[in-house]
Amino acid sequence: MLTRLLIISILFAVAGCDFINSDVNIDPNQPVSVSPQLLLPQIQSSSARILAGDLNRAQHGFLGLTSYLDDFNMSNGTWNDAWEALYSGPLADVEKMIAMTGESNPHYYSIGLIYKAYFNTILVDLWGDVPVDVSAGTPDDPTPFQPGMVIYQNALADLDLAIQMLERLSPVVVTGDLIFQGKSSAWQKVARSLKLQLLMTTRLVNSNIAADIKAIVDDELISVPGDDFSFVFSKAPGQNHPWFELAYSGDNQFQYIDYQVMFEMLWDKDPRLNFYFKRQTDDYRAVITEYFSSPMEEYYFCGPYGAGTCFKYLADNKQVIEALYGDDPTEEELKYLGGFLGRDRANPRGIPDDGDQRLLPGLYPAGGLFDTERLIFPKDNTDGDNGVFPILTSVDVRFYLLEASLLGYIQLDDAEIFEQAIRTHITQVVEFGGSNIEVESPSADAIDKYVTLWMSKLNVASSAERKLDIVAKQRWFCSWGNAYHGYNLFRRTGYPTELQPPIQLPRQFALRLPYPSSELTLNPHAEAYQQIVYDLDAVFWDTLRFQF
Repeated sequence: MLTRLLIISILFAVAGCDFINSDVNIDPNQPVSVSPQLLLPQIQSSSARILAGDLNRAQHGFLGLTSYLDDFNMSNGTWNDAWEALYSGPLADVEKMIAMTGESNPHYYSIGLIYKAYFNTILVDLWGDVPVDVSAGTPDDPTPFQPGMVIYQNALADLDLAIQMLERLSPVVVTGDLIFQGKSSAWQKVARSLKLQLLMTTRLVNSNIAADIKAIVDDELISVPGDDFSFVFSKAPGQNHPWFELAYSGDNQFQYIDYQVMFEMLWDKDPRLNFYFKRQTDDYRAVITEYFSSPMEEYYFCGPYGAGTCFKYLADNKQVIEALYGDDPTEEELKYLGGFLGRDRANPRGIPDDGDQRLLPGLYPAGGLFDTERLIFPKDNTDGDNGVFPILTSVDVRFYLLEASLLGYIQLDDAEIFEQAIRTHITQVVEFGGSNIEVESPSADAIDKYVTLWMSKLNVASSAERKLDIVAKQRWFCSWGNAYHGYNLFRRTGYPTELQPPIQLPRQFALRLPYPSSELTLNPHAEAYQQIVYDLDAVFWDTLRFQF
């Protein structure tokens, strides 16, 4: 962070010199003077790329959705790059935009406050106490760490101010807004919905939570997909969704998708399955011979589906095959199932050269390929579609409201909200691929059957806690593309309970991320955080402190 602060200090110092011609940039990619019109799209695109990348992949791994860090084994060197990218990129740009606007430019200022609240609370959720307002520091005296609770309180105050200032007439029209095209009412909904998210995240340490939720629930929140706070990536090479770049730009570098989510979506006949995943092979016999014939692999095949299950390889698991297709599966069924090559959660074996065979992320959200019945290999389509990073959507808001209702903070029709959440998410996923010629939309009957299945699960649940567990499991399926909300939900509830246990545990469940070694070394205020252990020491709002 010292290097970052030094660069920022030099830029501000140079900008103040009279002899500088502000119309001439020494480096056109790093302009000395920038406007909010240029900063805003830069904030939106750079933050989406960082937050949809490895940080997002890690949270998928923590929830047992993918194999990336699904064994929770991290070090203080794991997150140096992500930390530096956030602080030197979107966080620094937000501070600049706020500083150059203010009451004379209320709409840009408000959007800056919303992003500041969003970024700072993400930092708290992931790391705990962190430095904020880093431009106020100096190379000799970097910004000290602020307590997470204080950062949250300031974020809520910033959101309130943003909501108020967005009501004002602005002499400057917001341009460069890649998400809402400057529409102030849309940004107000984001601010209110983000408040709901922050309140629900910290509910375990807030004795006034019921009143706080009641005070905001009747306000205009993100309620329809058109209001969603989502970033759509470009189709241009190098500007695609980070998952697309890993899976489709050259050799597949995307980690394994864990087996539980595959099996359960197949079992439930989830209408989103062909949008989430793309198969690459149907030669299940060759896969079994090459990767699953070793006696060592049998150690990881633990038996029928249930507690302690290990799936091994779906097309070579008798219990899975019988559950899906009965006692006499057809060759076509086995060939179809053969494409679902992934991993059991936290499988410690090495990674073979199977990148061209393992299951890929599909059309949603990566902008990859839809999974048609015939196999289409990545080399046949490397241009990509528009991937999306769903930051805070109408579906997310419904899950927060549903949690609040089940806990008794507010009174809603829980079944109605749950059904709306499921149907809306399916619609979003299906319509996301509307321009893709390979897409085959699920029938209305298939969607109805799936919704009916999950409504029956909710209706037979015997208690509010059990209902919340069911809701959290559907939240888990909806987390594909942004596991941030699901990871926070799991930390404050321990739900969903029906997740495959890790095969091995070199470390316990990640209650937070380890502080980057670069910050611990360069920031003298970090001394108090040297001894933080990420799988023992929780962030301030996590009173559950889940352990396996």
